[in-house]
Amino acid sequence: SYLLPQSNTGGIAGWFEVFDVMGKQVFKMPLPPWSTMQSIQLPSIPTGIYNAVIRSGNDRVSKKIAVIKE
Repeated sequence: SYLLPQSNTGGIAGWFEVFDVMGKQVFKMPLPPWSTMQSIQLPSIPTGIYNAVIRSGNDRVSKKIAVIKE
């Protein structure tokens, strides 16, 4: 869950990005300002530990996530 500021720049308030352990960006998705929750599918990313980042302007929040495929 997140709270982003309202934006007048094409309806994008921020970005959700996923980076692998080497720092390479493996996924990027725009976040709309009217929603505080998103369901995100990562089918093309292999099992592993990643760094997920929510970015809006100069603000960033980062968390480790685990992608587990059965």
